[in-house]
Amino acid sequence: MNRIRFDAAVIDFPILTADPVTVQLARMQCERELDALGFGVRIADRARRLIADGDGDFGMLQPTAARLGLSPRTFRRRLAAEGVSFSALVEQGRREKALRLLRAPRFSIEDIARRLGYATSSSFVRAFHRVDGDDTGSIPADDRRSLTTRLSHEA
Repeated sequence: MNRIRFDAAVIDFPILTADPVTVQLARMQCERELDALGFGVRIADRARRLIADGDGDFGMLQPTAARLGLSPRTFRRRLAAEGVSFSALVEQGRREKALRLLRAPRFSIEDIARRLGYATSSSFVRAFHRVDGDDTGSIPADDRRSLTTRLSHEA
């Protein structure tokens, strides 16, 4: 085994060959890695990202908590500490995904409702009419643009 011994005070000496640009690049890379691991990011933001990336797992608290490495109870408690509820995150995620799907004319209202986890298209319509207090029935194909506009103003 080889060893190098030196006085501990040497650690405090400035490094004459240090490159400030390299230090900055290394710091930025470390911050990106920490963000990817979820350090320094609010739990609500991490959950929001998981909900947005999900394939219709809307409303599933336990799997979301597990993917964050938390128990459902701890997950709820940490969200509450940040002033947000899981159901609010789910509704926000549904609204954002609805906006994306409504802009794609190839999806029918029924397809969109199914992708968002609603049992029926009428449940989807009622939920999104509540966004602005309108509860007038179905969304005809030509009303997609007005619904998209209303939802984007709320988001």
